[in-house]
Amino acid sequence: MMLSNSMRPSTSSRRGGVRLALRLAQCVVVMVALVSPGRAASHGVSACASCHRAQTDFQPQSQMARALEIARNNSVLESRDRLTFAQAGYTWTVSTRDGRSIYSVTDGSQTISVPIVWGFGAGNQTWVLERDGHFYESLVSYYPTIHGLDITTGDATIHPHTLEQAFGRRLDPTDARTCFGCHASNDVVDGKLDLTAIHPGISCAHCHGETLQHLNSMLSGDLTVYPTDLSRMDAEDISDFCGRCHRSFETVVRSHWHGEATVRFQPYRLELSACFNGADSRISCVACHDPHKPLVTRLSWYDAKCLACHTLNPHARSITDAQADRASHSIAAEIAAASASPQHASAAPAAAEKVTAMAPAALASSRPRSCPVATSHCIACHMPLTQMLGGHLWFYDHYIRVARPGQPYPD
Repeated sequence: MMLSNSMRPSTSSRRGGVRLALRLAQCVVVMVALVSPGRAASHGVSACASCHRAQTDFQPQSQMARALEIARNNSVLESRDRLTFAQAGYTWTVSTRDGRSIYSVTDGSQTISVPIVWGFGAGNQTWVLERDGHFYESLVSYYPTIHGLDITTGDATIHPHTLEQAFGRRLDPTDARTCFGCHASNDVVDGKLDLTAIHPGISCAHCHGETLQHLNSMLSGDLTVYPTDLSRMDAEDISDFCGRCHRSFETVVRSHWHGEATVRFQPYRLELSACFNGADSRISCVACHDPHKPLVTRLSWYDAKCLACHTLNPHARSITDAQADRASHSIAAEIAAASASPQHASAAPAAAEKVTAMAPAALASSRPRSCPVATSHCIACHMPLTQMLGGHLWFYDHYIRVARPGQPYPD
């Protein structure tokens, strides 16, 4: 039977089909070389790279990929032979030699020492230690802002009375599973923590979930099983998804967490913003952050994200990176001073009422307002840099707002 010209595939369609077939064949060949069915998920991004190059080229350098560093491959400790910290009669030491790091704490008469295996964090780093069949969170951590050790964030209220307490905070099975679950991949088997086949850091399978089934589908030629397309999630779903580790709005509210410590819970802070719309993809986590790439730290890069909704004011001025940096630290100092003042308790409710009152007006406006002050570096003023208690960690507050001088941290 002869096909009419209308029924016969065009030359471009045939060529496209050939290209697709060749690409799939190449993917399968590479995956067969890299992956054995049933163990695909443990190979990280390498098994996905042949077909998803745009997502995997820079992923190994991202903060998410480096969320957990293991012994003999710890970039934080490999260049630091000896770190020490002393407080309240105890001295902590982290010594590294020939790729092996030892965590020690002493009260002057007795010492507890264990090898460091698990380093949590790509810059600031806390260690999860193993001792007598249990996991412990180290009571001290490394902070690059001081190039040294200090009390672990969140543990400032712990005042050790014994060497055991000074060693670290003992983690129950749920805490341990949560720690590894947010810093590693392939760490849970049948609902229980299993570190035998752990993949350090966040790999494809951690977020996309069905990568093993997808790989096996490709290997078998089935080509019908694909992971969930996260790009199709709306802003609220993405916020909840990222909030599984970065803490969602619901988690923070139900846990009754307050104060500057919540600044590191970005999904929660973002949803406090008057401009947050759960159905608008322009305000989602991934609208600004590509999880497959290292975090962009240049403030002006994010201006285009803001201008996806807001317009430029022709009467506003442009500012430089240096000016934006000074403005960020100036606002941070004012927020810290206001939050520490005796009037904070009465000022905070007033600030909250003001924000609440502004929200309906902002939502009612069909035309996003333009900034009368500047045309660039929006983050410096509208997502103010905030210093966490302890002084070693700084975060840009994802509660988008007009930050005013003297206004305390809005809780």
